[in-house]
Amino acid sequence: MKKLLLVAGIAFGIGASAQTIVSTEVQNRNVVIEEYTGIGCGYCPAGHENVATYSKQHPGRVVTINIHQGGYAQGYYPNYTTKWGNQLAAQATITGYPAGTLNRRMGTDGRVANVGPSGTSWFSTANQYLSMQSPVNVAATATIDASTKILTVHVETYYTQDVTDEVGLLTVALLQNNVVGEQHNYGPYNTEQIVALADDYSTTYNTVYSHMHMLRDLITGSHGVWGDTIVTANTEGIIPAGTYVERDYTYQLPEYYQDYSYGSTTHVPLELGDIDIAVFVAQGRPSGNSIVSSSEIYTGTTVAPTYINMDGVDATISTGSVTAEDVFGCNNLENITVKVKNTAGEDVTSLGLKVTNPSNGSEITYDWTGSLSTFESEKITLPAPISVIKDQSNTLNAVITSINGNAVEKEPVTGTVTRNSLLQGKLPLSLIIRTDTRGNEITWKVYDNEGNTLQEGGPYEAGTKMRDTIELSSITTDGCYSFEIFDAGGDGVSSGNYKLKDADGTTLIANLAGSWRAGEKKAFQVGTVSLSDANGNIFQSLVYPNPAQKEFTLSLNVVNAIDAEISVVDLMGRTVLNLGRRALVSGSNQIEVNTENLQEGMYYVRVVTNDGITTNKLTITK
Repeated sequence: MKKLLLVAGIAFGIGASAQTIVSTEVQNRNVVIEEYTGIGCGYCPAGHENVATYSKQHPGRVVTINIHQGGYAQGYYPNYTTKWGNQLAAQATITGYPAGTLNRRMGTDGRVANVGPSGTSWFSTANQYLSMQSPVNVAATATIDASTKILTVHVETYYTQDVTDEVGLLTVALLQNNVVGEQHNYGPYNTEQIVALADDYSTTYNTVYSHMHMLRDLITGSHGVWGDTIVTANTEGIIPAGTYVERDYTYQLPEYYQDYSYGSTTHVPLELGDIDIAVFVAQGRPSGNSIVSSSEIYTGTTVAPTYINMDGVDATISTGSVTAEDVFGCNNLENITVKVKNTAGEDVTSLGLKVTNPSNGSEITYDWTGSLSTFESEKITLPAPISVIKDQSNTLNAVITSINGNAVEKEPVTGTVTRNSLLQGKLPLSLIIRTDTRGNEITWKVYDNEGNTLQEGGPYEAGTKMRDTIELSSITTDGCYSFEIFDAGGDGVSSGNYKLKDADGTTLIANLAGSWRAGEKKAFQVGTVSLSDANGNIFQSLVYPNPAQKEFTLSLNVVNAIDAEISVVDLMGRTVLNLGRRALVSGSNQIEVNTENLQEGMYYVRVVTNDGITTNKLTITK
């Protein structure tokens, strides 16, 4: 990565200056918040939310820079760390997370303690800064050439007051928004940035999260992390009022950024349209010929780049945006959502989308129509679900096949989904609910597979904790059912839970943390549920012996006679053995398969009928 710094000039006095965008009038300071954060910090989203709230209250007056640094950033991939974070945190004496500084003011008045949803005590300090006069004004413009990926930044500064600094420092920081990735979240806080909750949020506290204002690089650097020296005091130790300085910087934007810890090779793509430029002027602390720190930021601003050479039409699927959500019930189906973005100059009015699951060969396609202007994004939920193999990680490939009616060839974007099999309980069933002192907010229902309410309960007594054990006498036959709990307060319970047990004491479903907020719904099974509910006419399939060496038997039991395409595929979804079309009779079918020509490893036996797809895992040993 190469950086080229071009000094345009320094002038003293308004008459000698060539400034075009910076004000020469006295202005108040803007607040520059450097927020120290990390993926593993569960309270950090509360800090993000507090800073976002303050920024919305003071539009155009707050510069936010999120710096992933420290123990809560390391050990998670990608961790979004940079080569600048540790030195910045050392100057700020960061000891806990989330935390930050206001204009790098040393002492308690400039520290930000964003712990928890009520961590807003620093708002009053920030308000004081906004009412203070700044001795220097700063303004900037930024341009990105979309064809060459070259960023050009023009900065102008003007000192409206005499300043007794020895050195004036200018920092230009490259920020990235809408970076989708993991984030521990104890709330969940900052819900506007949550893309999706983890499969079991009550135990993992993880979210898929859209990270904002993320520091990616410092474009200035004549003194490393502390920026570029733009002016030095005169012989009297003063930078006089009327001093005007301008700088121009060019920077080659990379395709991606790499983590700066543990030798990680994880790459974070840099997306055009998600870039902001933060610019601020600070007081320098010189030591000999070096700058050892930046003691105070006077003011700053944030600039959204303008783009040139955006001709043509193009679109992409955002990295990390291929997400899945259960099709509720006792099946193996997932609803798929992808986020698409217009990355060129012309409007996108139609897209061909395809999502495949190589694990079982399933595929869905969709022709989307609408309107996306340059850098505009939209989340698209495909109208049909895709089948997955239960109890393993399924890697899904999403790709754009056409744009505005023209076929395109693009690399697929991947996402993963795991759909765990439901436990099969034995009758009778019992439900145990523990409330907190707001049991009057709790109600629940049990449904059959068609959504009919079979049994319900609550609300409970207010002011006291209760334990209620209910026999689910309405469930008398094997099948697929669901349980739903409601919380009128929308906050779950702090010291309660629920669990549903079968006759053997096995817990079929539970939420032991009480973290259901406004409510949640979970499916469960009783007895052996016919696979015809999920996989059509085939109600039982078995591969034996497994592992196999030279041959195996595929046993299929079907309700009605049907034709089936049978094949063996590898983990990439490629067919390695095609058994062709077979006529299956009603009842039991035994098919012998020779595997002498297959290499050692793991495969899937796939049976495709008009009613669905059935897949069995197969291991070959030699």
